[in-house]
Amino acid sequence: MKPPKPSPKTTNKQTKNPLNLIFWGGTGLILAAVAMVYLPSLNNQFTNWDDPHYIEKNALIQDLNVLNLLVIFSEFFLGNYHPLTLVSLAIDFHFFQMDPFGFHLVNLIIHLADTALVILFFYLLSQNITVGFFCGLFFGIHPLHVESVAWISERKDVLYGFFFILSRIFYLKHDRLAGNKLYYFLSPPVAMLIGSHRLLRSIVRFMILNPIVRIVKLKLRSNKEVNEPYF
Repeated sequence: MKPPKPSPKTTNKQTKNPLNLIFWGGTGLILAAVAMVYLPSLNNQFTNWDDPHYIEKNALIQDLNVLNLLVIFSEFFLGNYHPLTLVSLAIDFHFFQMDPFGFHLVNLIIHLADTALVILFFYLLSQNITVGFFCGLFFGIHPLHVESVAWISERKDVLYGFFFILSRIFYLKHDRLAGNKLYYFLSPPVAMLIGSHRLLRSIVRFMILNPIVRIVKLKLRSNKEVNEPYF
């Protein structure tokens, strides 16, 4: 009895994505290394710089009701408009109360997610898995991010990074899937309306980066089929 032939759908996925194991395995190792670097931040306490305003004395996050949600999404807070930041801190307060460990843990988790997105972005952009790993590791352990990860009040920075990088990935996926407008129309609102704490700055970045990403993509594009991780 002959074994059943693999379906064309399964065969195509296996053909197009032979680097899945390397990609996800390498990404896991890099995230573990980044987590080890930032592990000491989990022992940090609240600081006396912005943390009292954002967390310790912030009634908006300590009692998250409909009225406070309206205030969060309609008014500036300490000169910034970043409702997602305040909502995320409110969720943290609900689960961890005044325990700084939980707030630091969430900051670290978001930074790890940012690192994973950077790996995926540069992999899709360069079509080279080594480039993706190098850029992701460089991003993850760079000292420039220490303040954003170890300082609870800088939650806005790691959150903004998450949605901004995700928007660039959507743009690349739109470019890869020619004719599919879903990713193209998702990229600006994800970058500007969901993750932004500086709307005008986000619009400028979006207008500048899209042509740059497009030019780099065309420069690196080859005629052969490109392997991508399946997700």
